[in-house]
Amino acid sequence: IRPRDWSSDVCSSDLDSVLDVGTGSGILSIAAKMLGASRIVACDIDPDAAHAAPFFQGSVDAVRSNSFDVVVANISEVVITDLRDEFHRVAKHRILSGFQDENGNWTCVVE
Repeated sequence: IRPRDWSSDVCSSDLDSVLDVGTGSGILSIAAKMLGASRIVACDIDPDAAHAAPFFQGSVDAVRSNSFDVVVANISEVVITDLRDEFHRVAKHRILSGFQDENGNWTCVVE
């Protein structure tokens, strides 16, 4: 899926707060900002991760329930699976990538 395919959802008036889990380089925070999200918070367990948005060292388990409209994450499938319930707890929508489909193609899930 290309960013423009989901940008209207991420940037609509009722979907304007984004949590970037496992921010790494900060590219998803930057994309959310460019697409018009009004509040972006990034987190990563690596203290050296980019601070492209307000940042805290830690993960989604430290975030209050229902505090974001969208969670974005480009992290390993194992970590996504482990954190899936937490993603649902903190946001009504999720854009998750970093794993392969049954054909070995890199993919993402938009919920």
